[in-house]
Amino acid sequence: MGKKRKGDDGSAIGSMNDIIKSWKEILDSNILPSNMLKVLDEVDKSAHNVLTSFGQGREMIEGLKQSMTGAVDAIKLLGGTWKDIEGMQMGVSETLGRNLVLSSKSYEGLYATSKVTGASAKEMVSSFKDAGFSAYDAASKMGDVVNVAREVGVNAQAVSSKVLGNMDALNKFNFEGGVQGLAKMAAQATMLRIDMNKTLEFANKVYNPEGAIETAAALQRLGVAQSDLLDPLRLMDLSQNDPTELQNQVVKMTQQFVKLNDAGNFEIMKGSKRQLQEIATAMNIPYETLTKMALGSAELDDKMKKIRFPTLNLTDEQKTLIANMSEMKDGSYKIEVGGQTKSITELNDKDIELLEKAAEPITMEELAKNQLSTLEDIKANTNFMKEKVPYALAGSKAGQAVLETGRKVSGIAAKALPEELSIKNLTKGINSVTDDVTDALKGMANNTITISEGLEKLTGVFTKGGDFVEKTWNKTIGNLGTEFDNLGINVKELNKLFNNITDGKTTAKPVKQTGDFISTPNADIQLLPQDTIFAMTKGEEFLKGLGGNNKETTNTTSSSTMEVNLNHTITVNAPSGVDTQQLVLALKNEEIKQSIIQSIMKGMTNDGRTSSNSNPQQRMNSFMNLA
Repeated sequence: MGKKRKGDDGSAIGSMNDIIKSWKEILDSNILPSNMLKVLDEVDKSAHNVLTSFGQGREMIEGLKQSMTGAVDAIKLLGGTWKDIEGMQMGVSETLGRNLVLSSKSYEGLYATSKVTGASAKEMVSSFKDAGFSAYDAASKMGDVVNVAREVGVNAQAVSSKVLGNMDALNKFNFEGGVQGLAKMAAQATMLRIDMNKTLEFANKVYNPEGAIETAAALQRLGVAQSDLLDPLRLMDLSQNDPTELQNQVVKMTQQFVKLNDAGNFEIMKGSKRQLQEIATAMNIPYETLTKMALGSAELDDKMKKIRFPTLNLTDEQKTLIANMSEMKDGSYKIEVGGQTKSITELNDKDIELLEKAAEPITMEELAKNQLSTLEDIKANTNFMKEKVPYALAGSKAGQAVLETGRKVSGIAAKALPEELSIKNLTKGINSVTDDVTDALKGMANNTITISEGLEKLTGVFTKGGDFVEKTWNKTIGNLGTEFDNLGINVKELNKLFNNITDGKTTAKPVKQTGDFISTPNADIQLLPQDTIFAMTKGEEFLKGLGGNNKETTNTTSSSTMEVNLNHTITVNAPSGVDTQQLVLALKNEEIKQSIIQSIMKGMTNDGRTSSNSNPQQRMNSFMNLA
């Protein structure tokens, strides 16, 4: 065996032992009762956390569990866990302020989009809801934002952040394409490294006629050449209906103040800096923002001019993609493509195809999956196979029934305890007993009562306590039986067993002889006739004790009383499944003792049909086997 290969996190991969261990863990996670209980508990706790935030009882728990567990497979494949599902449900319902239970499919979309954009599900739903969108549209709309960013080669998370931070702009201005128009504006702002809030503030300034007229006049006075910014009506139209293009016009306007210096870098022309500062004041846009626009847009424009595109008919977005992915190095624009560093003038058709493929629209689920590292993907695929059965059970009616039964059974004890055993009443009783005992002891110590009177009082206290225990015990047993009956559990025999063991009091009923053993209706022992359960040691002595001796006796009648003391040992051989300790307890019952003696006496005389003066050994042999 060679050395194991190590992953990025130091873990060994590729070993057959690792694979076997992994599959064993998968199997164990799906069949071991401990894992079943762990997952049932995990799902139940999460569901109750959600219901607590809802302010709801258990009415919604079954549907909630089904929805949440239904998303487990998809979330696991994307590298997520059960906690991510709980967090999304809690966050969305909290931000909406409503008891919305997410659908299973929506968890996947929100989680994938959250992974790609870096924004939480709560943040996305909140922003889009404020703009009038459904909570279920948040993931798909953010997918459009990401694809806009990918199309032009800018940072998707930065664009997403700008969009979410300015969603209220959709309620103020009319963006072409709605969210996509806002995303394009955010993408341009990201590309130029500017704060799009500033251009939105400018749009708000020229939204009304007064602001548009004032701004247009100031820009004309300051020598601005961009015609769309010099017409008040055009300014108002762009502001109201296309803020994205308004920002683009401002960006183009700043290019007239930039030049390429001798070192090959762009700079603001020396004679234009004061002019640009005054323009910034007139437009109410920070000077730093205008300079970033100027330098960034000039560089992009220069790239676009120098790119020698192949025969492919490229769109403006595709050209922008290439320009944004390239950077100046050694006097020319370089780009990484196909594992090679190339000048943009050296790109061929194959290179363009690779770059286009990287910018193609894709679902957030696919993108989130593709963005996992190799080890993360392996781990996600392995976790996907784990605990499938437990989560399925947790979300099923059967799983919920198991938990509900446990809740009901666990609550029986509290319902069965009588009021006498409440803490309040127990405290009262303990105080009463303490006072009585203290009074008796003090009385005897102070000679205010005699010792016999004191002992009598103490005896009364203990007697009273014993009566209380017996009363509350019997009441508790009765209540338990009632509660079990309410649950449909037949505990009639259980109640009988409790009564026989605890107080030994039974109601006399006819004794039934069944072959070679004796049973009584209250003994709660069910045995087959062929089972021999009584065997005697020293049987001869036992029989001699019963009959006096083995000699023939005359049939005489005596009115004298004879007392016979017998010492014998009985060995109990119980069939499989019978608790011998219960048999021993049953044999101590007075009814059973009398039943045994009566059955022996009847057996010795063949129920009266055999002479009573026959040999005792012979009479007993006709009834039972001796050991």
